[in-house]
Amino acid sequence: MTRTTLALGSVLLLAACSGGSSTPPVAKPAGPSTGAPSHSATVAAAPVPAEVIASPGANARNGDGTEYLVLISLKTGTKVSVVGVSSRGTGWLQVQLSGGGTAWVAPSVVQVDGAITGLPSVAPTAKPSAKSSGSLPDLVVKAIGTDRVPSCGVAFTATVQVTDIGSGPTAIAGAVSVIDTRAADGAAQGGGVVVLPVLTPGQTVTVKVPLTITTSPGELHTLTATVDPSGSVRESSKTNNAATSTYTPTAGSCG
Repeated sequence: MTRTTLALGSVLLLAACSGGSSTPPVAKPAGPSTGAPSHSATVAAAPVPAEVIASPGANARNGDGTEYLVLISLKTGTKVSVVGVSSRGTGWLQVQLSGGGTAWVAPSVVQVDGAITGLPSVAPTAKPSAKSSGSLPDLVVKAIGTDRVPSCGVAFTATVQVTDIGSGPTAIAGAVSVIDTRAADGAAQGGGVVVLPVLTPGQTVTVKVPLTITTSPGELHTLTATVDPSGSVRESSKTNNAATSTYTPTAGSCG
């Protein structure tokens, strides 16, 4: 056997041991890495503003309890926005009144429409004191009038002068109501309520109640002004809380 034959055999043996291929494996390129798993984007729905719908007999008060002053009685079905929840845990809701300002309503006299869980917690005013006092206020309606000769269908203003003739200040704000009635039969023709500020002894304020009467032009009408119509303000006397005046509206826009 020659050296050439031996060398050729060695080469064939090495090739067989290497698998018969001299081409190295080619690595596949890796795909781009985001570094985090892919998720579909989720857009949160905008929260629906909470409202309440007044049930029959719903009163809006200046605090979260029935001991507080009634600011306005809400007509059945009236919707108002909810802006807060009582921080005292009473469940009462603070609402935005359509004429401006806020008030409180009990959850038992309204139906809630929308979520109230994310609303702010609001601290109501201090509860009216039930303690007796030797110095009490005495609110009296001194005068009632109008800013012009009332006309049917035309807005006018009833002006009411209230004085504290007692020996003490009022502990809380009150209210003044004005009711317009037809003198012939006492039928109510309209009315309104405004807030009366806290008064000190001897202090006099004039409040303005906007009115619009659309009935009975040419007939005698009676305006009755009552201070603290709900009886929320503790006084030495309640016998002088009302006064009346009369007027005859012109035809105005009803003629």
